[in-house]
Amino acid sequence: MFKIDRAIDTFNEKFGFYASYLVLPLIIVVVFEVFMRYAFNAPTSWAFELTVFLYGVHFSFALAYAHKHNNHVSIDVFEARLPAKPRVI
Repeated sequence: MFKIDRAIDTFNEKFGFYASYLVLPLIIVVVFEVFMRYAFNAPTSWAFELTVFLYGVHFSFALAYAHKHNNHVSIDVFEARLPAKPRVI
């Protein structure tokens, strides 16, 4: 069981690292779209969809990494009121 756990953690660690680099093409596409829209008054039809897809992939890959390192934002309204054993379950 610990072997599978370590494999999943390693996978999440590597994919989280590589997912952080998806921000770079996302920034490039957004800057290109803003430049085309305001400098040439010629918005592109593909830039919005590409930003949505890149952000979706980035979010999906980075979610496991953030969860592994306990960096995600969570709201524990109900869980905070439970005793320790039901929290674990």
